[in-house]
Amino acid sequence: RIAPQYLEKGVSLFETFPRVGIVTSLHTWIDAGGRVISRHARGRLKGPRVIAGREMLGRAPWRHNEMGTPSHAMLRREVFERCGVFSLEYGQAADWELWLRVFSQFDAGFLREYLVDVRIHPAQQSLIDEATFIAAQDVFRISHVHYGRSWWQRQVLVMRNAEVYFWTAVMSGSSREAAARQEVIAAQQD
Repeated sequence: RIAPQYLEKGVSLFETFPRVGIVTSLHTWIDAGGRVISRHARGRLKGPRVIAGREMLGRAPWRHNEMGTPSHAMLRREVFERCGVFSLEYGQAADWELWLRVFSQFDAGFLREYLVDVRIHPAQQSLIDEATFIAAQDVFRISHVHYGRSWWQRQVLVMRNAEVYFWTAVMSGSSREAAARQEVIAAQQD
């Protein structure tokens, strides 16, 4: 679910900062019933509205996907013309790979408020049993393309992959817990 003011605020950020190619907001994770599971990065309520693409490239290996899911990232049409579209080569991290290409040519914009609810449910693609393994493979391949093969960069890969495993486990656990709650509620209503 996207708040009605999200589009207006995102477009305003694009108009104010012509070098911004991608905009995102903070988001809340909700279960299938609309109940809040978690809020994304409360510490990011403060910070710059715009971060240079070069800085975002430097931050990307150390931080979980800062731009979030494709469901709530806004991109200029020019981004697709210059950077291309999502690559079918990656099964779970195609968004992160595109964001890295975007950062190589554009700056990133942040709406520092919760304007999106992202629904987590047991049947979603990122929670399939092999998703964590696929994501780790994707991150490894993407990182080699964008960051090279030095010792330091390999250490970043290890940390980034560990984070992918961690977040997948957290989301999977939250989703399965929410599904179990729904099954109990449904059974009680019968």
